[in-house]
Amino acid sequence: MEHSAQHRKNDEWGTVKSRLLGNMKLLEDLKNYNIAKCTADMARGGKAKMAEISKKIPISGDRETLLQEIKYKSTAAGGLYKWCLALGSYYEVFRKAEPMKAKAQEMARKKIIAEEELRQTEQNLAELTASLAELNKNKEVKQGELDILEARSAEMTRKLTSASKLITGLGAEQKRWTIDMEKYKVDKIMLVGDCLTASSFLSYCGPFNFVMRKKMLFDHWKKDLIEKEFPNSDDFTLQGFLSNDVEVSRWASEGLPSDELSIQNGILTNFASRWPLCIDPQMQAVSWIKQKEPKLQILTFHMGNYVKLLENAIKFGTPVLFEGIDTEIDPIIDPVLEKNIVTKAGVRVINLADNEVEWTDEFCMFMTTKIANPSYSPEIFGKTMIINFNVTMLGLRDQLLNEVVGYERPELEATRVKLVKETSANRTELKELEDTLLHELSQETDVPLVDNDPLIEVLEIAKTKSVKIGEDLENAKITTLDIENNRESYKPVAKRGAVLFFALTGLSAISDMYENSLDMYRTVFMNAMETSKKDNVLQARLRFIIEKLTQLVYEFTCLGIFEKHKLMFSFQMTTMIMDGEEELNRQELDFFLKGNTSLDAVANKPFKWMNTNGWKDACKLGTMGGCWASICEDIRDNERQWKQWYDLEAPEEVA
Repeated sequence: MEHSAQHRKNDEWGTVKSRLLGNMKLLEDLKNYNIAKCTADMARGGKAKMAEISKKIPISGDRETLLQEIKYKSTAAGGLYKWCLALGSYYEVFRKAEPMKAKAQEMARKKIIAEEELRQTEQNLAELTASLAELNKNKEVKQGELDILEARSAEMTRKLTSASKLITGLGAEQKRWTIDMEKYKVDKIMLVGDCLTASSFLSYCGPFNFVMRKKMLFDHWKKDLIEKEFPNSDDFTLQGFLSNDVEVSRWASEGLPSDELSIQNGILTNFASRWPLCIDPQMQAVSWIKQKEPKLQILTFHMGNYVKLLENAIKFGTPVLFEGIDTEIDPIIDPVLEKNIVTKAGVRVINLADNEVEWTDEFCMFMTTKIANPSYSPEIFGKTMIINFNVTMLGLRDQLLNEVVGYERPELEATRVKLVKETSANRTELKELEDTLLHELSQETDVPLVDNDPLIEVLEIAKTKSVKIGEDLENAKITTLDIENNRESYKPVAKRGAVLFFALTGLSAISDMYENSLDMYRTVFMNAMETSKKDNVLQARLRFIIEKLTQLVYEFTCLGIFEKHKLMFSFQMTTMIMDGEEELNRQELDFFLKGNTSLDAVANKPFKWMNTNGWKDACKLGTMGGCWASICEDIRDNERQWKQWYDLEAPEEVA
């Protein structure tokens, strides 16, 4: 069936009749009508025609009524009308469904393409999965190799770091240790003579003063070693051999004076094989021991329960100090003095007053006496280590200097004391770090140094602390130098105080009742500083203190001595002051005290009125030179003046 614009315009019955009804295949064409060939214009034309036909529907009827009427008139026309109605509805459905169908076809086509792509993708995925599995398998192998290499790298890095730390940490010590090793090789050879000297000092030198100790050590024993060709150190010192700077610094922080005699006494107190018995009239040893041993228990033989207290001290390792020892020691403590320790059932015990007391190695015992020159029996010398703590001029000067600075410049003295304690603590800690490091290095182990983590850790700690301590010690040296420079100005007062004290203690050679203690003298010394005239000018202030101190010491001493001894004390004090100021002519003093003690003959006296010994002394005086060189000639040439002076009742009083 053809549908053209010409046919649509010519829709009269005649045309329809000839075109449609004359078509023998009309029914077949209607059945097989391809709705897809119907265009929008054709659909609109058909729709308009159908609308025109619908106008003929009765008012009271509907489309079905019209259809019945058409069928009534012509069954074929009714069927054709019904076909047109159905075709219009079908076209509306087709118009909406055709795009969807096209889209469905397009999607079906895309589905086929996508399924093909999916198949290709799945094939590629399978291939990639297989490759990935192979790669993962290879990765595991390579990762294992990588882990091993990384572990080795980390281990090498750690060892390199450890080696760097060891080189850095020990490199600074290498030079010093190398020098020390060379020194120790020499010292090892010299140990025979040095040990003999040190052991002799520990055994025999305790009771003697500093001068006698020095004479015994260096004028006799060292000389004897050299003569007998014993190897010994030329620069041997007791402090260097039996102690060290750390220990001496600690003793100083505990109150022991820093002079050589006090250091020797500290060595004897700490290293003697017998319990020390200190000759301590100035209470230096007592003061030091009390600060040295904070848990010290003080006993005397006059206490009724001292034996019980001593037993408890031995049992619990508490230090004991017996104060105020006379010339005898209670025999009841002989087992302790002799260390008669026995072992029973695996326990070390000592018999004390018929009681077995368990011995503790931490126990130590000290004894002191205030007697300046005690007379002890050989038995006591054999049981104890008698140590002479009598103060020296230098040691007393340093102590009095502390008193002066503490009074005049308390902040300076407080700084000095604090600095001494800090320096002692720093040196002790530095020595402990060095000992710990050497102990770790000397331990036998199969572990290489670079793998010894505890050693490296100790080294790091030691390095860090030692650097800080070294800086603190260097700063302490500078501060100490500044403090000593400030303290130097006050030394004349301390020196005068020491001289006056020894002038005062010299009176004990006249009578035992002229004994004086250092504590008493300190009271006079402090009184002089408190009562002397104040002055903002330091030199004037020091002069006032010295004058006041000299006056107070003389007046205080004269209150307690006989009249006949006052002139002697004045002379002693004057000569010692002059000697301290280096103004004393020793040769003239010896001549003044002794005269001419020579047995050699001299020229005959020029005048009969002269005493033979007097002329002999004049001749000796002439040999001393200086202003005395021409005294003999002056006497010969001026007989009259000398005779007049000689005949005076008190010629020494004539100006």
